[in-house]
Amino acid sequence: MPSEMLNGTMYGWAFLIGLPLFIAPSVLVRMDIWQRLLAARSEKVARKAALWSGFGMLPFYLLFPLVGMAMRVQSGDTLAPDDTTFLFLSRHSTNGLLAFSVVGLMSALMSSGDSFLNIISISAVNDLKGWGIGEMTSQVFFRMLRVAAILFGMLALILALLIPDIVNLMVVGLGTISIFVPITLLALIDKEPLRYRKSALASILSGFAVNVLFFILGVSLPRQYEAKSSFVPAFVVAGIVLVSGVFLTRLRNREATGDV
Repeated sequence: MPSEMLNGTMYGWAFLIGLPLFIAPSVLVRMDIWQRLLAARSEKVARKAALWSGFGMLPFYLLFPLVGMAMRVQSGDTLAPDDTTFLFLSRHSTNGLLAFSVVGLMSALMSSGDSFLNIISISAVNDLKGWGIGEMTSQVFFRMLRVAAILFGMLALILALLIPDIVNLMVVGLGTISIFVPITLLALIDKEPLRYRKSALASILSGFAVNVLFFILGVSLPRQYEAKSSFVPAFVVAGIVLVSGVFLTRLRNREATGDV
């Protein structure tokens, strides 16, 4: 195998450094993790759920890269990333085990997919209450929830068709999630995070815009920039915008109360 695939520099040093610094904390904003925590019977159970979730996720982060490396050694660089896992299973299992594995993987993907779709739809509809719509009846809420689920589902499908490379799609998805890390940390450590809601919105929008911009740049000019590293400047910009917004908000509050 090429040495850069073994030392982690395949996609450049920015990608390698950015993974542990910016992508690793993205588990803080993963809704499947928060579902377990919010549904826990007590704080003790929530801590156990978080701990076991981490241990349960770790093998998969190790397993699939090893599968890819094994297939690279066997098939060379002509193998499409989308086909790697299936070909690995088909070559190293019986028909029955292959069917069981494919069904298991699809079940896990569908479970995670509908969880994310459900949560983002609920969050979007609830957010609309703060943008002038006001209170809703249960009937209206569930109707809007179904509409939101359809719209977000169609958007996800369109993105999957526009970005057919599953590796690029996954990295862009993780990069998009990572821009929510700064505001999540703020919400966890600050006693009154709601006062920074405008700064949080600016952080999300700026991080998302930078992520998309650098990803397009990487796709258009792959020799100048690695598209998979788009989350690095996005995370940095989102963090800077949030910190700046928090500082300015506190400064204005001090001026308003005469504490300056």
